Amino acid sequence: MGPTTPAAPRPKIGRPPRIDLDAIARAVIELGFADVTMKSTAEHLGVSVPGLYHYVNGKDDLIRVAADYQLSTLTPPTYHDQSWATWLAEWGHHTYRALSSRPELFDLYVSDELDEARTMEVVATALGPLLDMGFTPELAYDAWEMISA
Repeated sequence: MGPTTPAAPRPKIGRPPRIDLDAIARAVIELGFADVTMKSTAEHLGVSVPGLYHYVNGKDDLIRVAADYQLSTLTPPTYHDQSWATWLAEWGHHTYRALSSRPELFDLYVSDELDEARTMEVVATALGPLLDMGFTPELAYDAWEMISA
């Protein structure tokens, strides 16, 4: 007997999903954070409210998903061998611009309701150059936290 070839993966049964978290986030942004409801979002997407609950747990989750999506579209400053003071100032300006232009993000940022994994990516991006410059992890975090405040 010769070697067997693996079977091709079976196609999924049923209709493909009409929405995903990014589509939900874009819908919330288009509708506006202040006026969004599960019903208005479902109608905007052309799905049922129970269908929307398959992806999110309610209005607060809708807003968190949209805020996380908005954060993912922000381009952080780039480190290019500037001094630690300049680097932190650039992060401070970036944070100010990002949060002042999107008040809904500010509220979630202050209440610590943003996606932890995404928040950790942002912190790591900010702290990496400081660690490379010789800051201890504690001092780098304290400096980032002060400039972010």
